[in-house]
Amino acid sequence: MTNTKGRARHTVLGIGLLACAFLAGCASSSRAVKPSAARPVQEANVLSHEWDQKEGERRIPVTIVRDKGSVGAFVHTVLLVDRHPVAILGRKEEATLFLSPGQHIFTVSYLKHLHGRPLGEYALPVREGASNAFRIRLVLGDAPRIEPYDALDPVAGSGKPSWHDRENLEQYADPGQIAAIVDAAIAHAAKRDWWKTLAGRGMNEHTRYVYTRKGGWVDLKHVISTASNPGCYVPGASVFGAWMMEVMQVFYAPFSAFEEEDFLSNRIGGHAAIRYAATLGREGSRGKIVQRAIDRLEPMNLTDAAAHFHVALPVKRWPFDPSEVAPIAAGASGKATGGPATRSLASH
Repeated sequence: MTNTKGRARHTVLGIGLLACAFLAGCASSSRAVKPSAARPVQEANVLSHEWDQKEGERRIPVTIVRDKGSVGAFVHTVLLVDRHPVAILGRKEEATLFLSPGQHIFTVSYLKHLHGRPLGEYALPVREGASNAFRIRLVLGDAPRIEPYDALDPVAGSGKPSWHDRENLEQYADPGQIAAIVDAAIAHAAKRDWWKTLAGRGMNEHTRYVYTRKGGWVDLKHVISTASNPGCYVPGASVFGAWMMEVMQVFYAPFSAFEEEDFLSNRIGGHAAIRYAATLGREGSRGKIVQRAIDRLEPMNLTDAAAHFHVALPVKRWPFDPSEVAPIAAGASGKATGGPATRSLASH
């Protein structure tokens, strides 16, 4: 029995080390492709021919190129201009359009969410005599970016929320109702989602996030999925499974991959499951254990969270002016204070 357990531990450790080694070789974003080296978008993936030719004021050629690289390798991004679908772009593909001079809205979305909230959106100028070449750049943990080739990485101090922060504020939970939200989602999770470790899929998305002073964002969907799944009562199994999911998201959902909030949320959910099992429920439901853990991180109400991110109330849902948000600055932290997100969840 001891040898079997030892081999199991070494197997899990080996998988973890291989994943770490793989990720060490991955970039944190996709890599630029020169327009001259890009392939034209496939005809079957052209969603509109409206901008193919010069017509009246639409006389300036604008080229948009999708980056290459492993980040977002399985994602087919949909390009929209002024919120009208243009083309589905694969890696190293480009679309050339004719637009009028002035400001235009460039959007990246999924085909299946084409008429809903997109993944990222930017207001960019189209100028006479300029190159007007832009790249679609996929970045781990941030909205996809559409930016000029000579754009510098954003720096802190814009005074604007990120696309991600703004979206979270649109789906804000009452900090005093977290226990009820978690317990209701666990009780009503579909069996197939539970087996897939996706129990949070059936929760009310309008009450998904809460912001804390000491830990930053908490994603209750991640909390619920790690608090209720087939392996949740095995120490470390639930969190390890969630970590491997983050690895896969590098390829098919890079904008959600390796966000700080995911790791914190997974730890909170995993802790709640183990605590609930170890005490045979004497400390209350998993929702109540989660509530206490988040209370220790000092959650903000919506008014305070919106003020922290410089967003006016009531929070306007998309569509809104893209200039109201900004890309996440390199090295920026989502915490309201310097408090560590890794504070012990088991302390009382």
